[in-house]
Amino acid sequence: MKILLVFHLFCLFIVLYKFFSIKKLKRNYQNNFKKISILIPARNEEKNIERILNSIKNLDYENYEVLIYDDLSEDKTYEIAKSFESEKIRVIKGFDKPKDWVGKNFALYNLVKFSSGEILLFLDADIEIKDNEILKKISENINDNVITGFGKFQGYGKFILSIVPYIFSIIPINLGLNGQFWAIKKDTYLKYNPHLLFKNEILEDVKIGNYLKMKGINVKFYDLKDIFEVRMYNNFNELIDGLTKNSYRMFGKILTPFALIFYILFFILPFLKFWKISILIIFVKFLSDLKFGFSIKETILTPIGFIIFGMIILRSWLFSISNRIYWKGRKIETK
Repeated sequence: MKILLVFHLFCLFIVLYKFFSIKKLKRNYQNNFKKISILIPARNEEKNIERILNSIKNLDYENYEVLIYDDLSEDKTYEIAKSFESEKIRVIKGFDKPKDWVGKNFALYNLVKFSSGEILLFLDADIEIKDNEILKKISENINDNVITGFGKFQGYGKFILSIVPYIFSIIPINLGLNGQFWAIKKDTYLKYNPHLLFKNEILEDVKIGNYLKMKGINVKFYDLKDIFEVRMYNNFNELIDGLTKNSYRMFGKILTPFALIFYILFFILPFLKFWKISILIIFVKFLSDLKFGFSIKETILTPIGFIIFGMIILRSWLFSISNRIYWKGRKIETK
């Protein structure tokens, strides 16, 4: 019990530090508006692509372009995106990726080739921009940094999804970057070519972020819940499959069983045997939920969310052993 108490007190300290140290991205009114290329990979995103493009059209910024890479979608993603084409918005029809590439990495690598901006803003297709001054904020604050952070989570299963920023909150360092939303100067990107370097990595955002930090680039993690919303999953099956894939991305085939044992001992066992520690866990989770825009309902449902999340980690490991992890109709090769 003492080990559990010390561990979760340490988690409390880390969460409090991040609660106050992770700032919002604000204007500094330098009015230094460089051209920004917004790069969006899209595969089977017919439920999301219209929402993100409508939100981009409302931005208070003139000097930008939007490039969408349709990654061989099997739905109406291409047709919907094509209907938005204009002087600023261009849709690129994708082609078969090489076997040694992950689809998203290949899409973004090719989008950079078509871009003409001084700044690259990588966005997932399932987000919606909520701040029409975001491009001004990026242009004024980018300097030699990478700008990234969590937006506000929406959609199905938020009480489970809230565990993702909670895990981020209790880790002493900021791991990588958030691939849903990140910006970098193009010349810096081309110097390191991170999507080419990590072309076959499923966990490309963490790998890229840590690599750039190792190269001396300041990866600045902001509180972006007022900047964008992300609607990751629309139903139970999408949620389970997506988190199964992401769990494998986080730990891999070898480390997943050890991660599962640790997770059970430190995050599920306290709710079964040690009520004082479980109260501490709930309080730490409440601080994380408050920071990243989740409601008290997500905090109250924490024990159930932890159990489901543990079952997803187990599912991820079993599926990786049998090489049965799929996402958006593509098989993910497990190592």
